[in-house]
Amino acid sequence: MDKKCSVRYTIGLITAPRQKGYYLDRTLDSLNRTGFNDITIFAEPGSVIPSSHTGPVIIRPKQYGDWTNWATGFYELLLSNPESDLFLMVEDDVIFCNMAKSYLEHSLSTLGEFGSLSLYTP
Repeated sequence: MDKKCSVRYTIGLITAPRQKGYYLDRTLDSLNRTGFNDITIFAEPGSVIPSSHTGPVIIRPKQYGDWTNWATGFYELLLSNPESDLFLMVEDDVIFCNMAKSYLEHSLSTLGEFGSLSLYTP
């Protein structure tokens, strides 16, 4: 079976209110440009969500903080989308290159039954 043709994606994005350095709209645009869509946003209270976003938005009842929001969001996606092959969790201040999805699909064959890939480089 060709994994590239049958990969089911679930995408989550965490965001928080920003005094400066707001990139959420640019992050969403870059994800859409690379071929990722249907993105679930996990937002801290007071976060600004672009009106152009049409996917699900989960507003947290209180401030979770970066790590807790990320881990809780991932867990919620895992429970609600167990059929997915790939879960991508991102933060609101990353701009993705146009080939990000192609890179992941190319790299999937190296994972075996379970593993992780990263789009971040040190």
